[in-house]
Amino acid sequence: MWIREQLAELSRNHGGYDLQVHALLLPAGLDEIILNRCKQLQITEPVNPLQVSIEELFPDPEIRAHALQRVQLLHKGDLHSYLHALVSKERDSLTGNSATIMDLIHICSQKLGRRNLRVVSNYNANEVDFWIPGLSLGIEVRDAISPNDCEDLLPILQNTNSSKKTRFLAVVCPDDLSDLMFHQWREIEKSDNLSNLSVIRIGDLGVYLDKLTEMMKEG
Repeated sequence: MWIREQLAELSRNHGGYDLQVHALLLPAGLDEIILNRCKQLQITEPVNPLQVSIEELFPDPEIRAHALQRVQLLHKGDLHSYLHALVSKERDSLTGNSATIMDLIHICSQKLGRRNLRVVSNYNANEVDFWIPGLSLGIEVRDAISPNDCEDLLPILQNTNSSKKTRFLAVVCPDDLSDLMFHQWREIEKSDNLSNLSVIRIGDLGVYLDKLTEMMKEG
């Protein structure tokens, strides 16, 4: 932080900096400061038989040193807070608006698993991502659809209808699509031989599955 401050001051004073010209004057006692900081970074939580050591958590020395530095800078040496923040960030990425294709697939799997639906997962080029026999439902997960994607997607959906004799088809998309983009995606529902297709946002998948379950119970 001190180096960053010094560089920022050089930039303000000189409109930039060149360390071959603008030398940094190191503060007195720097060795002692660094030594104290290193000792602080090595402090771990009290020994607990149920607790994993920092060495076991981060066996790679470089990753461990980076983690310890982040713990000190961001969480005042509290390793638990750091790990909690990492897990929270991962959870938010999975459930938030910026989910990647693998995040979306993971969320779909979770929603299907919570409803105890048997799932056949396929990631072959000519098959949808998920086949749910109990609902006669095929699900394809996409994080983006371009005109070229549509050319690839429609045959996959049509092949699924033909090979699986599906009652329902769904294309699942991210939550953060604008309404305009979402309605553009829904244009594929009008394609020939896809009258059973629904394009839905990932956040609405649970409700969609529950409705299909009720429909199947009613006959």
